[in-house]
Amino acid sequence: MQKGDLIYLDLDTFIVGTDELVDTTSMEVAKAHDALPDHDHEGMDHVMEDHYGPRAVLLGHGSLPQGLDEALQSAAVGAQGTIEVPPEKAFGDRDPKLVEVLSRQEVSRLPEFRREGFEPFMGMPVTVKGRRGYITGVTAGRIRIDFNNRLAGKTLRYVYTIKNKVTGPAEQVTALIELHYGRKEGFTVAYHEEEMAATITLSERCKTDFGWQAVKLALVRDLRAVVDLRRIDLVETYVKSDAPESDDGEDDSKADDSEE
Repeated sequence: MQKGDLIYLDLDTFIVGTDELVDTTSMEVAKAHDALPDHDHEGMDHVMEDHYGPRAVLLGHGSLPQGLDEALQSAAVGAQGTIEVPPEKAFGDRDPKLVEVLSRQEVSRLPEFRREGFEPFMGMPVTVKGRRGYITGVTAGRIRIDFNNRLAGKTLRYVYTIKNKVTGPAEQVTALIELHYGRKEGFTVAYHEEEMAATITLSERCKTDFGWQAVKLALVRDLRAVVDLRRIDLVETYVKSDAPESDDGEDDSKADDSEE
């Protein structure tokens, strides 16, 4: 493996000293450690089958902690291994200055809370002025948010298996969608070799998901770098149903969002 390779791997992550499982690509491992998730990034229930399975990783581009990335670059497809990574090569030391308290009014204006009646909960990820954090305290009038990485200050043990290297352009596009957005279900990808272009029809979820908007530009950047695309068409499709037209008068439309 080398920098720039796009691979799929199985990965289990433990905190050294407590053996707490903090991440895994295996539902069986999660069940064994009583670590099945309750919420996704929007607080909605997970579709378990979508959450697990080999994970797409782009080596040498910051998608993995440095220590793990270096170990994978020195391995080959099919390799299995276990490595312990100290904080300085994982998620750094914890900084208490990155813990902030905001009013409920401030937090209520965040995109994650635009759905009527949605309430903050402990551990919920939020984005404040471009900074990603998670909620560590909830009171009647205040919300405490920690902008440290959850694993800052921890030595981590990784157990990995490199499943395969992704080489075909259409497959690379799909893998990068999964890497950035966390899921590939509902997307369709068409690669146009002569034009060095790709047409990506977005999933229904993307139309209303703040998380998609947050990752779109980074995805486009990596699509250009890894797949060497000259044009990327991101397509939203709206199809009129046979049911009577709603009051908002929605009709057939198709919107293209092209990145030149």
